[in-house]
Amino acid sequence: MTETRRRMLAAFVGTAFFLPTKPFFGWLQDNGRVIKPHPYPDGRDPSAPAALDPPSQVNPKGLEMERQKEFRANVAKLYDLAAQLKEEVEKTNASATLSLTVMKKAQQIEKLAKEIKNSAKG
Repeated sequence: MTETRRRMLAAFVGTAFFLPTKPFFGWLQDNGRVIKPHPYPDGRDPSAPAALDPPSQVNPKGLEMERQKEFRANVAKLYDLAAQLKEEVEKTNASATLSLTVMKKAQQIEKLAKEIKNSAKG
C-alpha cells in the first residue's frame, strides 16, 4: 500500500513539476520559421552599423615594424640625452656639486633606459 502511494506521489510531483515548465522551454520547439539566406554576397547588410562588423585581423608584421620604429626612436633619444648630459658634466667644476639640471637629465636617461629595456624584453 505504501509502495503505491509513493508511486502516485512521484507521478503527481513529476507532473506538477513538468507541466508549468512548458512555457519556459517553449522557445526550444520549432515554430515553423525558416531562416532565410542573406541577400548580400558577403552576408552582411551594408546599411548595418559598423560596430556590428567582426573585428578585423591585426597585421603582425605591421605591429613589429611599428615597435621597431619606436624602439629606434627611443634609442636615438637616449643617445642625444646622454650626449647632452656629457656636455653639461664637462662644463661643471669637478670640485662643485652637480646642478639640478644634471640630476634631472640623469633621471630622464634612467627612465628612458628602463623603458627601452622593458620594450626589448617583450
